[in-house]
Amino acid sequence: MKTFYITAALAFFGMASAQQTIKVEEFKNLAVVGDVVLTLVESNESKLVVDGNEEDNEIEVHQEAGNLVITGDGKATLYYKKGFQRLAASSDAAVTGKDELKVKELSISVHQDAHVELNVNVTALLTAASGDAVVTLTGSAVDHSIRVDSDAVLDAEKLKTTNTIVTAVNDAVANITASGVVNATADADAVIAIHGSPETINETATNDAVIKRSK
Repeated sequence: MKTFYITAALAFFGMASAQQTIKVEEFKNLAVVGDVVLTLVESNESKLVVDGNEEDNEIEVHQEAGNLVITGDGKATLYYKKGFQRLAASSDAAVTGKDELKVKELSISVHQDAHVELNVNVTALLTAASGDAVVTLTGSAVDHSIRVDSDAVLDAEKLKTTNTIVTAVNDAVANITASGVVNATADADAVIAIHGSPETINETATNDAVIKRSK
C-alpha cells in the first residue's frame, strides 16, 4: 500500500506550498472519509491536488490494487482519466463532480453526514445513504436501485431513469424520476416523491410513511 501524508500549511515555504500534487494510479473504488471537501474533474491524467491555502489542511492518501482512499481534513481536487465503479463517502466528507461520469455500473454509498453531488451516465446505478447523508444526482441511468435510511436525503429528481427500485425508511426522503417501472417502499415516516409519469408504480407505505406522485 502506498500512503502519502500532505500538510499544506507550511508558511515556511510561502507561496510554494499553496498546492501539493500527488500522482494517482488508476482506480476503480474511491473512498472519502472525514472533513474532506473533494472536487472531481475528468482529465487526461490522474492526480490529486491539495489546496494549501488554509491552515491545518491535512490530507492522507492511500492507494492499493485499484482502491483509492482519501482521508483527513482539507480541500482537494481529484483529476481522473477513467470513470470509477464505486464511491463511498462518510464522516462529513463532501464530494462534488460536475463532469459526466460515464460508466456501465456505479455504486454510491454515503453515510454519517456526508454529502455527494454527481452527474452520471450509467446503465446500472446503486445508491445507499443513511445517517443524515445528502445525495444529489443528475444525468441518466437505465436502472436505479435505492435505499435511504435514518434521515438521509436523496435528490434524484433531475436523474432520468427508466426503472427505479426505491426503499426509504426512518424519516429518510427520496425524490426520483422514472419513465418505466417504479417499485417504491416507504416505512417509518419516510417520504418518497415520484416524478416523470412512469408507466407502472408499485407502492407500499406503512407506519406514517408517504409516497407522492408528481407530474
